[in-house]
Amino acid sequence: MGNKVKISLAEAAERVGLDVAELLGYIAAGLLPAEESGDDWLIDPDDLEVIR
Repeated sequence: MGNKVKISLAEAAERVGLDVAELLGYIAAGLLPAEESGDDWLIDPDDLEVIR
């Protein structure tokens, strides 16, 4: 169990070439694991493989 660095929703969207709303759809559908942090979402970059 390490302290792996997670990225913001905006950075994740930029990395996969989608907009934030599309990524929110993946999160809402349970396809992209994310944790809510204040008014943002944090995503493990490795989990982006689901949508690449």
